[in-house]
Amino acid sequence: MGDWVADPRKLSGGITSLSDRIHAMGLEFGLWFEPEMVSIDSDLHRAHPEWMVGPPERALTPQRNQYVLDMTRPDVVDHLAGAMSRIISDARIDYIKWDMNRNIT
Repeated sequence: MGDWVADPRKLSGGITSLSDRIHAMGLEFGLWFEPEMVSIDSDLHRAHPEWMVGPPERALTPQRNQYVLDMTRPDVVDHLAGAMSRIISDARIDYIKWDMNRNIT
């Protein structure tokens, strides 16, 4: 979670190709997003550890090997909006499931 890029080893044609194949079967295509969560082993976490929620003077405490993105930061919101917009505009998506399953307090 957090990188928002299809792994070409697992999905060679990307999200657009998958969406096209699903639609060719007469089905609708949906995507699941959980934008507030970031895996510890993600490029996003490595590039921007300051974007994670937590007190600056203490080490972050992951839950389920994930951190929570600080959506009070405009740079985080801009990043998420851009990443999600690219995915949504590149493929024909019929519905989105927006997940949120963790309190941050």
